[in-house]
Amino acid sequence: MMVIFLMPADRRIRASARTRLVAVQVLYAQAINIKTINTKAINTKQHNDLFETLAIENNLSAMACTRAQAIVTHSTRFDDKIRATLDEKWAFDRLEVIVRVILQAATFELYTTDASPKTLVSDYIAMAGAFDLGPGIGLINAVLQRLIDDKIENKTENIDQK
Repeated sequence: MMVIFLMPADRRIRASARTRLVAVQVLYAQAINIKTINTKAINTKQHNDLFETLAIENNLSAMACTRAQAIVTHSTRFDDKIRATLDEKWAFDRLEVIVRVILQAATFELYTTDASPKTLVSDYIAMAGAFDLGPGIGLINAVLQRLIDDKIENKTENIDQK
């Protein structure tokens, strides 16, 4: 049996925010499963069942499901970028699991989509607030702002998702 920390679906939330929420929930489930059960990953059937359930509960379109799956599949590609923005007192591997997966999902989107950075930060900060992350909210905001500034300063183009 797998335990997952879920936020209630709210139909008033924009589809893009619901997509991000589903991606973070699946990433969180994977991280908890790996950490507490010490397996390599959730097996494909568990992953698909969880994803399908969350997609239905959050009323996601097929396109939104594809986007959420891309976030889940490629979220760790930019871990080094996140690490580079953290102060010495914040070791990436010691961050709370939910903080880490929110940062991974947000960073992936920042570097692979044309989504407005302001919207990304707003959605992920709202999500962090809903998870009641306390000081983690400020950390997420600071890291995302540094990544946005770095992307603008270096004129970094979006990277292909493949």
